Amino acid sequence: MAVCWKCPSCSSETCHTEYLDPREPVICAACTASFNRTDVLCTVCDSPNALMRRDSVHFWCLECGKTQTLFTMSA
Repeated sequence: MAVCWKCPSCSSETCHTEYLDPREPVICAACTASFNRTDVLCTVCDSPNALMRRDSVHFWCLECGKTQTLFTMSA
């Protein structure tokens, strides 16, 4: 599974299957814009900060409660 978010600039959905360093910005795969994690949107309710971490593999939206699970492809 992957953690997915919606770009606030072009509304494209981008997904990551690798660990996302919380200090690094996220980059839209469609328009290549770079955003802070607090600026990206939830894929369900469009609220900001869709990548809040609950633990090491779970991310969730504080507004609608959508939970996403990250399983890395690395061994």
